[in-house]
Amino acid sequence: MLSRTRRTIPYTASGLSQLSRQPYRCISCSLRLAQSPAQSQSQSQPQDAQTTHFGFETVEESKKASRVGAVFSSVAKNYDTMNDLMSFYIHRLWKDRFVRSINPGIRQALSSSSSAHTNSPGSPTAPEAQRILDIAGGTGDIAVRLLDHATLINNDQHTNVIISDINPEMLAEGRKRMAQTAYANTGRISYLEANAEDLSAIESSSIDLYTVAFGIRNFTSIPNTLREAYRVLKPGGVFACLEFSKVGNPLLNTVYKRWSFGAIPLIGQLVAGDRDSYQYLVESIERFPGQREFEGLIKGAGFMVPRETGNDMDNEEEGRGWENLTGGVACIHKGVKPVLVHFPGAVNSKFTTQMSFQQPSTHPAIPTYRVMDSDGVIVDKERETPDVPDEEILTWYKNMLTVSIMDLIMFDAQRQGRLSFYMKVSAGEEGIAIGSASALHPSDVIFAQYRETGVFQQRGFTLAEFMNQLFANCKDGGKGRNMPVHYGSSALNIHTISSPLATQIPQAAGAAYALKLQSLQNPNIMPRICACYFGEGAASEGDFHAALNIAATRSCPVVFICRNNGYAISTPTLEQYRGDGIASRGVGYGIDTIRVDGNDIFAVREVTKKAREMALQDGGKPVLIEAMSYRVSHHSTSDDSFAYRARVEVEDWKRRDNPITRLRKWMQAKGLWDEEKEKEARGRLRREVLKAFAAAEREKKPPLREMFTDVYEEVTEEGRSQMVELGRLLDTYPAEYDVEAFEGGREGL
Repeated sequence: MLSRTRRTIPYTASGLSQLSRQPYRCISCSLRLAQSPAQSQSQSQPQDAQTTHFGFETVEESKKASRVGAVFSSVAKNYDTMNDLMSFYIHRLWKDRFVRSINPGIRQALSSSSSAHTNSPGSPTAPEAQRILDIAGGTGDIAVRLLDHATLINNDQHTNVIISDINPEMLAEGRKRMAQTAYANTGRISYLEANAEDLSAIESSSIDLYTVAFGIRNFTSIPNTLREAYRVLKPGGVFACLEFSKVGNPLLNTVYKRWSFGAIPLIGQLVAGDRDSYQYLVESIERFPGQREFEGLIKGAGFMVPRETGNDMDNEEEGRGWENLTGGVACIHKGVKPVLVHFPGAVNSKFTTQMSFQQPSTHPAIPTYRVMDSDGVIVDKERETPDVPDEEILTWYKNMLTVSIMDLIMFDAQRQGRLSFYMKVSAGEEGIAIGSASALHPSDVIFAQYRETGVFQQRGFTLAEFMNQLFANCKDGGKGRNMPVHYGSSALNIHTISSPLATQIPQAAGAAYALKLQSLQNPNIMPRICACYFGEGAASEGDFHAALNIAATRSCPVVFICRNNGYAISTPTLEQYRGDGIASRGVGYGIDTIRVDGNDIFAVREVTKKAREMALQDGGKPVLIEAMSYRVSHHSTSDDSFAYRARVEVEDWKRRDNPITRLRKWMQAKGLWDEEKEKEARGRLRREVLKAFAAAEREKKPPLREMFTDVYEEVTEEGRSQMVELGRLLDTYPAEYDVEAFEGGREGL
């Protein structure tokens, strides 16, 4: 197979004519010439000139580049055709295997930039692209394979390739072909005309992956080339070379050499009209060092050589520093530029002679992002007003009013004995729920706790649906099986709330991973994320830590939204943790994290919108939002918060700041709202809540049969026997059991 090369002087017609005057050599003559190199030395060569090989000839180093350059200027247009004919198309399989073995698009932890870790939370940047330098890559066949693998296999849209070749004709051919690919005009391909022994245009330690396929044997000095590759690679960067090598099997070697020296030059003469170029080809292959010798050259340049293992290796090859292809006709070699620190548990840690324990007090607290202050005034005077129509902002405000009014009514209803249980779920936290939900797509999957009434309201859950669930009546979508405030809606892509604390967090991580796999299997569907809500008290559960770790390591597209309202039932935050809130834990798990003012609905929406965008980047990744707020209500109807906090503290927060009054102040300043509209809206919404309340309260309970259904697709034999026994008890003691409150009464069983 042909390869690309390097030049130091322009190619000329005289160079080609010199090449064409080389005498024809059969295989026997060629091999004899290889064994007697002195006989091939030019008579006119100066005695003190530095020499190298051009095929089987010994030539001055200064002349090799021009002669090899003439070869590739001659063969550029017939490059792929001749490769196919000479190798029976096997070269394509070799190149495919080469690219698979280096797996481009996977970020190497040892070579990743540490700059990503210095960004402050909430100001994420796109992941640093993997930079690949493809040497002798003029026609672009390796570059396209590298990008295809990165994009299609590793879902990496950022990796880019620099195609470098010394031969302008080969680069021109590559540009022409690349224009027909999906990577034209994407910015992921660039070109560099350069000598591989002098890559001064490439900065030191700036390349992640250096590839060269069927080109290195043409370089004037292989050691110089390897040293230059070492210079441009980052610590931990990979040198990968695909080149012809030595065949180990004697019979295969005999057949291979007869084909090479007998047929390939003849094919070159018949197809390309150029026998001499292909005579050089086979001679350069014969001259190239064997596997072990070339491995030594790679080590000599400073590289570590990994041992090749795997199911594709023969027993004799297992554990060597190379991988033979087709019995050694071609071979893959790799080297890794060492790094100073490569402990697998902390790959970016640097050694120090100073013993210093990290103290939390030396690290500044994560800042809290906000757009408007407690008076409803935009803090940054230079920023534009929220890019949301006024009508949508009014909808947010009315939704916050709705859940706030519903809280008051239902809390009183429980105290009157008309409900078994209720939580004033949203008091002081309406902005977190509605602001975040407004930034999500309707198809996104939500896992909520029991303070996300605003999320349901923003998504379109009706007052009737709220009331039906609270009263557990026959119109309840959950068929009366859950505690009050444990809402759920498959139509709105919201999983049903469950009582055990924090169980929804690992469930969300798993569901997000499923969404990721779904997108990989069917790229035509719209990508989605999971949004998971929980309080800072739930973050003390083990489920929280397991969920964040699995989401980070599996790159799950999930946005974790923590409501930090200051209290986990009766436990204040000072008794829950000593670290910097919950946000600092996200950083510890390697998750992009931000802290936001939860009473600022604009900030919450903006942060969630950006977090969703980030979660879908590069195939998916988790994001953590810590939304700061204050719970002005009791934990639930079973709680008296004044037993563990001062009443004046609560009243101060009510007066000083809450998301509803903050947004109202902003709307009033803009002329969108006034006291009359406020009075009208509150009166109307209260009537609507009471109307839905009354209607739901009148409905019967679900049929008795629903106690046994939906555990399995069909009621089991044990379940049917229990139904029979229940029926017997109802018939035996009718005065003890009032079943008229259930739809269908006794017949509903």
